Parts: sequence; C-alpha cells; structure tokens
Amino acid sequence: MLHTVRCCWPFRPEMLGIWCGQQATTQPAIFYGMISMSASHQFHLDYDHGTNNPNASQWMLQALESRSRIIQNIQETIDNIATSNVELIIITIAMLVCVEASNANIAEMDIHMAGLQQLIQSFGGVDRLDLSTISFLVGVDILWAIVKCTPPALPLAPKYLEYAMNHPALTVHPYNPPEEDILSLPSDKMFCNLGSRFRNSTWAVLLDRSLKAAIQNFCNLIVHYETDEQRLGGKRIATYGDNNPWNLSQRYLLSLSYERLGPGDIRESLRRSMLAYSMTRYCKFGAFPCMDEVAARLRESLVPRLDTFLSTAPDLLFWILYVGALAARQCSEHYVWYCAHLGGVSSNLGLVDFRDVLLLLENFFYIHRHGDTAAEKVWQRVSSQRLNNLSIIYHESVG
Repeated sequence: MLHTVRCCWPFRPEMLGIWCGQQATTQPAIFYGMISMSASHQFHLDYDHGTNNPNASQWMLQALESRSRIIQNIQETIDNIATSNVELIIITIAMLVCVEASNANIAEMDIHMAGLQQLIQSFGGVDRLDLSTISFLVGVDILWAIVKCTPPALPLAPKYLEYAMNHPALTVHPYNPPEEDILSLPSDKMFCNLGSRFRNSTWAVLLDRSLKAAIQNFCNLIVHYETDEQRLGGKRIATYGDNNPWNLSQRYLLSLSYERLGPGDIRESLRRSMLAYSMTRYCKFGAFPCMDEVAARLRESLVPRLDTFLSTAPDLLFWILYVGALAARQCSEHYVWYCAHLGGVSSNLGLVDFRDVLLLLENFFYIHRHGDTAAEKVWQRVSSQRLNNLSIIYHESVG
C-alpha cells in the first residue's frame, strides 16, 4: 500500500498511508481502493520483471474485483447523498481516478474525473473543501494530467495556492521571476553540477524564463528530496506538507506548452521529459502501465524534433532519451526505441563507458544514489545493442 500511495506524493507518503488505513476500517470504498492498487502493483511488478508467477492472474482479478466494489459502494453512497459525507465521496472517487490512471485505463479515468468535477461543483467548488482534501485532489489531478499530457482538470483553490506558496522551506518560482532569481546553482558538493547544462550550454538561450523557472523549481525540489534521503531515520526533516510546493511546481510545468511552435523548437520535449523524470525517479510509478503512456507522449514529441536536437543540442537529446528509457517499462516497445536512439547519440558524443554517461547525466537532473542501478541497466542495454550492431556490420562486410 505504501508504495502505491507514494506514487503521487514523494515526501513522507506514510502519513497518507496512515490516514488511508484509518479510513479503510470504516469506509469500504477506501479499503477496496487500497486493495486494488496494491494488487495491480504486484501484478505489474511480476509482469515487468518476467517472473512467471502463477499467482499473477489472481492479483489482477483481485484488483478488478476491488475496483468493481469501489464503484458499487460509491453508487450506494450517492443514492443516499443527503445523509452522506460528500467530502469523503470526493476522496473516494479521486482514489478511483488514481487507480485507473496508474493502470492507463484512459477512458475510465476520464469518466471518473468528469464525475469528480461535477460532484465538486455541486458541493460549492474546490475552495469549500478542507486543505488536506484539496492537497489530495491536486496530486491525483496531476497524475491524470501527466498521463493524458494535458493541463490539469481541476481549478486550483486560492487558499491552497497561498498555503503552498508560503511553504517555510521550499520556494516555488512563479511564471516570470526576475532573471537573477532563476537557474542559480546549489553550493553543496553533491549538487554542484545539478542543472548546470541548462545554464552553461549554447542552447540555454533557447529556453524562456517560464521554463527556466520550472527548471529551478525542479532543482530545488530535487535538492530537498535527495538531501533528506541522505539523512538517517530520526534526522529526516521532510514533511508531508512538502508535497504541496512539489504539486504546485508540477502544475506550473503542466500549464506550459510549446507544441504549437513545431519541430524547430526543443522546449516541448524538455518539458515532457521533466514530467516523465518526476514520475519515474521521484513518484516511483515504474511498474505501472501509465509509464508506457508517459514514455509514448515523450517519444511522440521527440520524433519530429530529432534532427533539430542533433544539430542544436545533442547532449540534451541524450538526456531526454535517457529519461525516456528510465520511464518506459522494459517490456515495452518504447524502451527498445529509446535505447536504440541512445546508441547513436552516445557514439556522436563520444561516450564510451558508464562513468562518462554518469558525468553527463549529473549535469542535468540526475543524482546518483547508492544501490540504484536503473540508469546503469539502461546503459548496459545500450552498450549491448551497440555491440550487436557492430557485429552485424562486421559479418555483412566480410560475408
């Protein structure tokens, strides 16, 4: 359960887990929501890792049965809405959106989101809800929007915006901050290269102030997250409230769009890569089918822009392709596509081994963690593919 909860909330997700556990004792729909996401997660873990677990089909059956019971419970509650806790119904439907979105059931998540919007409107608007409920909704709305590659569906309550903007530890830059306030580099040795390519590269002039502000927000949140991860249990200072500036920065990024500028502009692919990276590296959605949707939307933006990137920003292209490979599940065609293109770009950049790769990745958003081998596994796949290609070329030349 804890893993599936932290998918939307990277900071101290156990707090939400405790709340869900408490509510589940008296609210059947929330109980079944927990069961459904946990069973789905186990099924997709088995599938993604090719474990051939004979119980895998039972996991999915349990997930589907639990989902059906959630819907049944919601319907019964709505039929008696005069005596029901409307705010709890809203949370339950939001949880259902989360379940369907994580499993990439696009039509179903849209239906539930439409119902959620109607219920919130009939309740008097999102600003009438409790702050903790609004925070929950914002996280679910962001998941929905990233999976669909669209702006968020729900309005942002003014009281939530004020609350998130006044966070004591994390600053979220608005769309157009003063130039001197953005893309400043942290002084800590661990983060000394974080985001440096966005400031020092020749292509950095192609980034507008709004995107630079989004990059700075992302860097600040990465520093906060990774610093806290280094602390031992009792010394950790991150709080569940830290998810509010995280959510706000994600909403800013989702509200930007450069797609209309066409294949000659690199910003849309960069924007989508930041969302994909947050989903796989910090929100830990890795095993869920929604990551294939996210990888597909990133690939969709890259395909018409490959030539532009190769001529203008090949290092940035390498980073974005790497993010795509990290985001895509290894069983998907998207993973193969990203790795294949990484092989060509890495050759052009003269990258020979993983140490070279790591040095480049750390100039973007990557922070190396002890024991985390995901990035290295991508490089192993790329290297293996390159060797196979060389072998084929050799045999064709002597054949």
